[in-house]
Amino acid sequence: MKHEVILVTTEEERENHLLAVVYQTSANSQIEKLATSIKATAMPVSWDVSGGPGSIEVFGRALVVSQTRQVHEQIAIAFKKFVRPVPMGTVAFPMRELLQQAEIDFLEKPLNDVLDELQEKYKLAIGIDKNELADAGIRADVPVTISVAGVSLRSAIELILRRTDLSLARTNDKKRLIVTTEESAEMKLIRIVYNVQDLAITGKFSPLIEVLMVSLVPYSWDVSGGPATLRAGPAAGTLAISQTVQVHLEIDRLLKNLRQLGR
Repeated sequence: MKHEVILVTTEEERENHLLAVVYQTSANSQIEKLATSIKATAMPVSWDVSGGPGSIEVFGRALVVSQTRQVHEQIAIAFKKFVRPVPMGTVAFPMRELLQQAEIDFLEKPLNDVLDELQEKYKLAIGIDKNELADAGIRADVPVTISVAGVSLRSAIELILRRTDLSLARTNDKKRLIVTTEESAEMKLIRIVYNVQDLAITGKFSPLIEVLMVSLVPYSWDVSGGPATLRAGPAAGTLAISQTVQVHLEIDRLLKNLRQLGR
């Protein structure tokens, strides 16, 4: 499940698509031993300790697990007496226009014409970074064929772009969406200050910072050579995070899930 539809994809892409899920543990669980047991039981070769992409971070009495859906299903079955996943819920994209229900049907229609039609039909401020596309050898009039209904406009656009190796970003003034290359989108960072005062553990924010940096696109942070940054914010109990739009959405979701634990 991705972009509100069931996607048929390659085995390789499925194995590399990770979800960060918050698990509430039972009161009598020895949480460190539980984390070790999960790694040893649920597809052991898929975890970071074995060179895989999956990770587990302890956060108070919770476990934050970044893994494929297949491994999450194994955890739910094998450890149902000890862990309970917090419902992921939905995250609203920070542009109201993208929350509209969309119905699109294009057959070999140039991408630039597709975006023009979406802009007019849904009153959406969106454009193409033609310079980045040209540098990558991608034409702005690359043909688009897609038919989908009953999903949000955001999901519809994401489904269009995943077929063309392009991605969605926001302009620096945050008022307009831009279609660009995936590489360029990873460099278009937006700085958001999060109030996380309620997520401190024994007065410290290091556990939360560790969860965010390990569970959400770990290669993207500056400590791993990427462009994204996470620093103490301008006020006490805040974090200033510079990340892509897509990662900010996952940060927002993860923080909401941690708060559902009743901490």
